[in-house]
Amino acid sequence: MYDIYIISFSLVWEQLTPPALRALVFLNWGTVLTKPIQYLYEIIFGIYANGSTDLDYDNTTAYIATDRVVYTDRGVYECILATTGNAPTDTTYWKKVSDNYIGIRERVNYSSSKIILEYGLNRWFQCSGIYIGNNVTTTASFVMGATGQYSSAMWNTGEASSNYMTNNYYSPTSYNYTIYVPVAIYNALASNNTDRTNIVHTFADKYTLAGILYNVTTY
Repeated sequence: MYDIYIISFSLVWEQLTPPALRALVFLNWGTVLTKPIQYLYEIIFGIYANGSTDLDYDNTTAYIATDRVVYTDRGVYECILATTGNAPTDTTYWKKVSDNYIGIRERVNYSSSKIILEYGLNRWFQCSGIYIGNNVTTTASFVMGATGQYSSAMWNTGEASSNYMTNNYYSPTSYNYTIYVPVAIYNALASNNTDRTNIVHTFADKYTLAGILYNVTTY
C-alpha cells in the first residue's frame, strides 16, 4: 500500500547521472551528498510512519553509533557516541529521533472504544494486563444559573432536596470509566503516584472524548 513512498536517493542520483559519468567515485560522492536526505526519509517514513522494532534500552549493553533503542518514555533514541550504562537521556551519547515507538499509521486507528483503547494502552506500556471498566454514573444535582455567585444547585436527592435551589452544595466527581493497571507496571512508571497517573493520562487523554471523565487505579 505504501510502496510508492519507498525511495533510494543514491539510486536516484545514479539514474540522473549521465552514463559516461557513472564511475564509482562519482556514485560514492552522490551517496555521501544524499545521505542526510535518506536519513530524514527513513526517520519520517520508517520510524514515524511505521513504528520502531528496536529493543528496549539495556544499561549493560555496549552501544555504538547508529544503534537505536526504545527508552522508558516510549521514545526512540539513536546512539551518537559509543557508550555503556549511559541512559538515552544523556545527550552526549544519544539523540532522540522519535517521541513514540508506535507508528502513526497504527495510532490513527486508536479511538475511545473500550477494546481499542485497552489494546492501545497495553501496546504503549508493553504489557497485557491493563483493562478498562465502565462505571455507572449518577448525578444528584445540576447547576443552574449564569456564572459565579449567580449559580445555584437544583437537587434531586439528598438532604437539600426539599430546598429546590441552594448556593451551598457539594457534587463529588463521577468517573465514566476506570483504567485498571497492574500494580507492578504502575509502580515501575515513576517514583510517585502523581507522576505514574500522569504518565497514563499522557496516553489516554489523546483518545478520550471531551466531557468524559476517568480515573486510574491499580489491582
